[in-house]
Amino acid sequence: MEPEERVKRYEKTLASLREDVEWLRATRFWTDEGPNENLIEELERAAAIYVSLVKELSKPPG
Repeated sequence: MEPEERVKRYEKTLASLREDVEWLRATRFWTDEGPNENLIEELERAAAIYVSLVKELSKPPG
């Protein structure tokens, strides 16, 4: 897969993670595994990793 294709795929994943965070905040949905804020923190951490990946893949080669 070309870097540009990965960037598009990661950007979609990032958008989905952010939508999930907003949904969790709006609905106050929770699970038995832990507080809602923990889930939001984990999703935000994953989003930060995807931002980093997109940034690196968007750099010109060389």
